Amino acid sequence: MLRDYRKSKGWTLEKAAKRFGLSLSYLSELETGTMPMTLAAAKKIAAKSDLSAVELLGLKERANG
Repeated sequence: MLRDYRKSKGWTLEKAAKRFGLSLSYLSELETGTMPMTLAAAKKIAAKSDLSAVELLGLKERANG
């Protein structure tokens, strides 16, 4: 999902890493699934994108009730 989002924006891996405040190698590992998404990384990415931390962590929001 993260790689598809980045590519849809036309960003290089380097540009996205700088935008999100992550190292290039770490972002690459997140995109390939080599490293699991952490809450800290999800928050950084969500703050600078249209993606939510919930989406990035692979969680679903609960419906109220």
